[in-house]
Amino acid sequence: MEVKKTRDCSRALYSFDITDHTDSINVKLFMRSELFGKLQALQVGSGVLMQGDMEYDEYIPEYVFRPQSIAVAELTQREDAAPEKRVELHLHTNMSQMDGVSSAAELIGQAHKWGIPQ
Repeated sequence: MEVKKTRDCSRALYSFDITDHTDSINVKLFMRSELFGKLQALQVGSGVLMQGDMEYDEYIPEYVFRPQSIAVAELTQREDAAPEKRVELHLHTNMSQMDGVSSAAELIGQAHKWGIPQ
């Protein structure tokens, strides 16, 4: 996280990157000095929930996310606790002409993590 304070130290510009491990984007926000401590909970690897707007930043010529609200969230792994394992037989992968975005290898890997036999 990069922090740049204004000359009078009353505000600061926070800049950091977020990712979902498929793509990343830069987040920028200005905060008043009394709120500086609020972002201390954000660490590398933290899960976050944010609401805000995408804006074009002419200083770094790219789109950035300008949050209006930020919450730290606990990252959890989805588990299949069903005693009898099953696999959905109809799905679309990124090789499909339909709307699938997952690769077949990722789907097979996830099924293996959930304990589904080969």
